[in-house]
Amino acid sequence: MIIVVGCNKGGAGKTTTAINLTVALALKNKDVCLVDADPQRSASKWQLLRENENIQPAINLVEKRENIASVTTPLK
Repeated sequence: MIIVVGCNKGGAGKTTTAINLTVALALKNKDVCLVDADPQRSASKWQLLRENENIQPAINLVEKRENIASVTTPLK
């Protein structure tokens, strides 16, 4: 399953929604990967804080500003 959270307007809650969905799914033992393609890097900063504090569940995060296909694997 792929879930995309997007909107052209800033401050609409995209990152907050994506982070909360990521944690909720991870708590249900789903394999999740959060992709941070926002130049502000808010999700990346959030993930780094979780990692430094050893907050569970651990979250996989991909940070990419260019071609996202170069760091992802097609679903089978």
